[in-house]
Amino acid sequence: DSNLKIDVNSNIVKDMGRYLVVATTHNDEEKIEQLSKYGVRVIICNKKDNMVDLNDLLDKLAKVNILNILVEGGGKVFASLLKEQLVDKIYIFTANKIIGGDGISIFDSLNVKKVSDAYHCRLVDTKRFEDDTLNIYKLTDYKKSILDLTEKYRNRCKFKCSQE
Repeated sequence: DSNLKIDVNSNIVKDMGRYLVVATTHNDEEKIEQLSKYGVRVIICNKKDNMVDLNDLLDKLAKVNILNILVEGGGKVFASLLKEQLVDKIYIFTANKIIGGDGISIFDSLNVKKVSDAYHCRLVDTKRFEDDTLNIYKLTDYKKSILDLTEKYRNRCKFKCSQE
């Protein structure tokens, strides 16, 4: 939410606020205060290509021991994460329904035209939920530095916890 457009009165804020982290480049102190009343954590990040700088965001999340995140977004968000090589797993749910329209594919913004330029992944698990299917893919094209950063903060947390 680069421009902090999230509706303070939305159900997700009211019902799930304590679980939400909103990343933005927009420093609207009044709105941030309203969101924080519901437990929403707002992280102000650097801007890159008129969006949240994802590397800056992940670094800030790691510093507060948020080491695993679930990203729900559109094609631009997914493409940005993949292009920056910041994804290690993709969870794709499919239903037994076919619908059509003019929506944007979650991978359309990647602009991959040749198989040789494709992102590499392997299917690591499949789960069924009645008629729906969850496929979990492990990406092989992500930055090793993300793993190093995650391990650094995981180890720091283990050390801190063992000292208490």
